[in-house]
Amino acid sequence: MKDNFTTQKFKTPQSYSKLFAIFVIIFTFLSGISFSQSKSITDHYYYNNAPYYLNLNKENVYLRLKNVMTKEEFINSSQNFSQLFSYDNFIFNDKDQIIKLNHKLGESGISDLINNLKSTGLYEYVSPVFSTPVGKGDRNTLIIPKDEIIVQYKSTYSDARIAEFEQSKNLTFVQDLDLRGGITKIYRVDQNTFSMDAANDIFESGMVNYSEPNFYMTNLLKYVPNDTLFSQQWALRNTVNNIPVGITGIP
Repeated sequence: MKDNFTTQKFKTPQSYSKLFAIFVIIFTFLSGISFSQSKSITDHYYYNNAPYYLNLNKENVYLRLKNVMTKEEFINSSQNFSQLFSYDNFIFNDKDQIIKLNHKLGESGISDLINNLKSTGLYEYVSPVFSTPVGKGDRNTLIIPKDEIIVQYKSTYSDARIAEFEQSKNLTFVQDLDLRGGITKIYRVDQNTFSMDAANDIFESGMVNYSEPNFYMTNLLKYVPNDTLFSQQWALRNTVNNIPVGITGIP
């Protein structure tokens, strides 16, 4: 008589080795897949020692041309982006161009577009475009952080210490500004550095009274700056008439 035995299969060391090899192959394959990740664009700078937020405009991108171009020349030079660009608002004889896009892009799409435009080597500088915060001015005003930053150092820092700091941050000097409060300078950042990031990095060093991008703006007649004394400066926006001597203007 035969005894009935329940046959049980045990995994040998060789079986475990095969399973491990399969796992490694699958993991390697998945690691090679490119997953879409959010690419954030800095949307604030420091004003009065606190972050001041702007709204990312997803319908425009800023380019500074290396040379002025005709509209036809610009279209020919940007063929790779012709599906994205609307050329209707191209300004002849101007290096600063705000190019409207044919459709809105997400933040990641804007970031990718900027990187692709930079890689062409055709432009001096490429930047995202922003609009004013809600309730802070006309929504049609466009704000572009140019490749310059305005920095005022605290009065406790010497010229030698400032020069050392400039070198450590790879800043290119543009000009001095004669302003009260401390040594004030305009710097240029390189093409691959976003000026908002550079300004924030310098502010966070603790060496400065302020550090802000040098903004290029549109629609200035409707823009209300975040200067708390703006309402007293009628000469900046005189909504009535030219003011003769002795007559008070209306802001």
